[in-house]
Amino acid sequence: MATIGFGDFIPKTTFSKIFFGIWFIISLILMGIYLINTKEVVTELLTEKYKKELKKIEKKRKILDEKIMNNHIRLNSEASVKRKLTDYVYEWYYHSMLVPSGLKIKKVPNRVSTYIQTEVGDADALNKRLSRAGFTNKSIEDIQKSSEERTKKMNIRRMNFRMLFATCLNIVFV
Repeated sequence: MATIGFGDFIPKTTFSKIFFGIWFIISLILMGIYLINTKEVVTELLTEKYKKELKKIEKKRKILDEKIMNNHIRLNSEASVKRKLTDYVYEWYYHSMLVPSGLKIKKVPNRVSTYIQTEVGDADALNKRLSRAGFTNKSIEDIQKSSEERTKKMNIRRMNFRMLFATCLNIVFV
């Protein structure tokens, strides 16, 4: 049964009841057609919006990937500078134990003003001291190469982790 207005008026005659019954059925059909068309329009608008958003996200991700690939060594943040300083202090301490003479202060280009480094005069004497310290059959060049390789591997791992983390953040928050 259909009501008129707020429900306080109802059809009382049979003709008005039949008329409002037919009117109700026709209005249901028209409302259904309207909702189906509205659904299609809304979904199309939303998919276009999300396609644009996905394109923006993809551009940002590509820019981030390029920046990470270009600057994959160490970032020059405060934490990495502190880490470099501690590395230099340990390096100085290690070399001062092996080569006690000839300490100098030198300039470093990567935002660290000074650090203490040894100047090695005789490579054979240093290699003898290295072998006494437990580095058998390794020269200072071999040790330096192996440490550089380890640093590169660590930087690649850090870069991969940063890329994964940035992608996850991009997916979650955007």
